[in-house]
Amino acid sequence: METIKTMTHEATSSWNGYSYQGKAAVYVALDILNKNNLDSSTCQTYALEIEWTEDFSIKNGGICESIHQVKTYKANNIGAYKNALWTLLGKTTMDTTIKKSFLHTTEKIPSETTMESDLIGLGAPTSSKCTKNYTTLDYYNEVNKRGNYNKAFGILKKYVYDSGDDYCPLNSITEQIKGQMKKFYSLRKISRTPLHIDRAFLYLLAKVDEHVNERHIAIQKGDNSNKVIPFETLYEILVDNFEESSEDFYCHYLREVFHRHCEEYLYKNEHDSNKDEYQKLSRVLLSIQSLDDKSFVKICKKWTPHVQANQLNLMAFRKLIPDQGIENPLLRIFYKINAEVHDGDFVFQKLNSDKDHIVYLPTAIFEFPTLDDDETLDESEISSIAKRILNNSDIDDLHEVDVMISLRIPMSSLKEAADKHTKSYDIDEENKDHSKITKIKNVKMLTFQMAKKELES
Repeated sequence: METIKTMTHEATSSWNGYSYQGKAAVYVALDILNKNNLDSSTCQTYALEIEWTEDFSIKNGGICESIHQVKTYKANNIGAYKNALWTLLGKTTMDTTIKKSFLHTTEKIPSETTMESDLIGLGAPTSSKCTKNYTTLDYYNEVNKRGNYNKAFGILKKYVYDSGDDYCPLNSITEQIKGQMKKFYSLRKISRTPLHIDRAFLYLLAKVDEHVNERHIAIQKGDNSNKVIPFETLYEILVDNFEESSEDFYCHYLREVFHRHCEEYLYKNEHDSNKDEYQKLSRVLLSIQSLDDKSFVKICKKWTPHVQANQLNLMAFRKLIPDQGIENPLLRIFYKINAEVHDGDFVFQKLNSDKDHIVYLPTAIFEFPTLDDDETLDESEISSIAKRILNNSDIDDLHEVDVMISLRIPMSSLKEAADKHTKSYDIDEENKDHSKITKIKNVKMLTFQMAKKELES
């Protein structure tokens, strides 16, 4: 019996609301709210659909009004977008209720007219053995069988942002969204501070992230029903009061900063996207993004063990995701060290001669960026960092670690490094587990190059 394929586009396991895709979806929803001047009542027929008909879609009255493909390729040639274009053309050919299709890119690419004249000359997409969903080749065949190429291209557009550009660079999407938010408040004569806009922005992303995670969990349990985010939900966030901070806000903030840095790092290294090291890093980041809020904050604190953030304030939490430290050393460690990353706690493990597991923790510790790669910090600076780590009461699991990996900081042990420049230094051990404290004192630290050599030997 012939298998019936579907046009669904299920890939929520690789999606998150803080990604460029998630932000593009939020931008389009805001753009529609503003262009149609929708209020809490008139917006109720609209909904945002994530990873079902397409990367995302806009539904109105239950009908798919527009479908959107989002590509963050570091390329501006039509060939790079060949599969995306045929997929959009195919879906509007096969489902005539879809009135608009849009391609979102981070790079400037040729006009629709040029794409229409050149795409056909690139030949058919490669075949696929997928039996569940329509493939790009299936869409190509449907368009050509029905003679619908020109008509389908008539409704395919590059998405034009409020800036007037038909593309949006990776590092510009946040400001584009905030521009739409400001327009939303201005149109409705609502007064909001810049701080409030920053907070509401994070809550919008968090809502998309929450939706994607819930769908992924439902799918794992066998529930494949389509779910949407009503525009009414987004509207309520926009008009809510976020003048007061909360623990949720700080977590949303950390996630957005972390995912932005990761996306930029992958974008910069896209030329290696077919290599094992790139695929490994992508898998690691996918696992990190699936953590719940509590676990995510906990792993951030382990990556920056010298930062104390046990109070709810933005200055403390911001230091948990240092701009430079995330890219180098943290992502560099995951990317460049040729060893498997232990899923769940994101560490490396190696058996010693006694068959014991030695646990290596990557960190985001980055001090004195003017040093060359082969230079290390002087002993007084190393001692200061060791003391800050030992005095940090906000780290739960350092006793499970044997070695921390930094960029340029070697220590034979935290205790020895801390004692070198401190008279009668000792950690406050009152009311604490002495075996754990002893273990933490003996944790050593290796530079990136030293750890790479040990783990790859």
